[in-house]
Amino acid sequence: MNRGGRTAVGHAVKAVQGGDNIKPGVAGNYDIWYRPDSDVLFVMTAGSELSYWGVVGTINGWGAPDKIMYEDESGKLVSDEIEVTSEDAIKIRMNETWSVDRGGNFNELGEPFAVTQGGANIVVGRDAKISVSYDPENEMITLFGEYTGDAPDELWSLIGVNGDWEADIDMTLTDGKWVSPAVKMSGSFKLRMNHAWGVDRGGTLVALGEPFEAVAGGDNIVTYDRQAETIVVEKAGGQPAASITIDGDMSDWAGVTTGVATEADPGVYQEFKVYNDDTNIYFYSKRDNRAAIWNGGGYFYYDIDADNNAATGVEKDGIAGLETWMYIKPFAGSADAPAFATEVKGEAYPSKSVIANLHFSGLNSDSFVEVEVSVPLADAGVKKGDTIQVYSWSNKDGYDVQKKPVTITIQ
Repeated sequence: MNRGGRTAVGHAVKAVQGGDNIKPGVAGNYDIWYRPDSDVLFVMTAGSELSYWGVVGTINGWGAPDKIMYEDESGKLVSDEIEVTSEDAIKIRMNETWSVDRGGNFNELGEPFAVTQGGANIVVGRDAKISVSYDPENEMITLFGEYTGDAPDELWSLIGVNGDWEADIDMTLTDGKWVSPAVKMSGSFKLRMNHAWGVDRGGTLVALGEPFEAVAGGDNIVTYDRQAETIVVEKAGGQPAASITIDGDMSDWAGVTTGVATEADPGVYQEFKVYNDDTNIYFYSKRDNRAAIWNGGGYFYYDIDADNNAATGVEKDGIAGLETWMYIKPFAGSADAPAFATEVKGEAYPSKSVIANLHFSGLNSDSFVEVEVSVPLADAGVKKGDTIQVYSWSNKDGYDVQKKPVTITIQ
């Protein structure tokens, strides 16, 4: 058996059976190093320090001997083929110590990715045969090769929430998009697949509610569209970034998804939504337009289970667990001359206190009426941090959504 190869003094070169004669190029004294475990040769000026890179990881128990890398024709460092499983993680390091190493976030075979000192473990996430190519000038690694196993089932999660880069917060696949639970967060975070850094997503948030490559900050729900490669961050509960203004312009409510709608066609009480800001809780109600609500004093009830617990509070309107219930009477005039009340009466029970700071506005057409209401959080008996259930119904047959609560966390 003999070994030869392309010679580069001071660099690692691949040794091959029957390869070319080794020619340092300049007469002199040289140290010849040979690593039979990786078939790599080093031709070093006599007395000079040997320096080399190798691949280490779960493939060898994170310990020496590493898979020694050698220079290819382009000057990049490459490894021989390595078999990895979906669970394996690797990095590269110098001289089989951890003084100098490189890691980063792999995305796809053949795609270069940036690496840094102390960077993340490199995870392919599938069974594969790979060769590691390291470009030290640009600090990039590329994994070449082929997958040998099926793609794993995808599970996307948030990582880094509130500085915790160990605990994943799992997302749920809903209508083709990955959606997180409502989480309070500050600082930065990323998304990653299958609780590993083999595949992850990140970027820069510009505005809540707008699709971007990635997001950060606030009390957020994160939605990841895998196909479009976009991420959206919204206020928890589907709340829009802009506040609700009680002015009769119902377009404010278009982005609010904390609501319920009737399943009847046509419905009487067609839709109900809830929103909050630092001061108020807001209600939106839409029902059919009929003479009885103008002639007979139509009203809306808003019933609140303030601790989200049916075992506490009282039962009212056939709904258990209520701490607060209130009503407003927004309708004035008559069916022939409908008008909204200029001073809307509102009372909160069980204390029967008048809601002095209640505000209201309405909009009516031939088919339906819409109202929007704001009530101070204190008058509604809720505060920031509470997770509550809100029920609503209307007299004059408006019971469509009475037993369908809207659940919201007061932000």
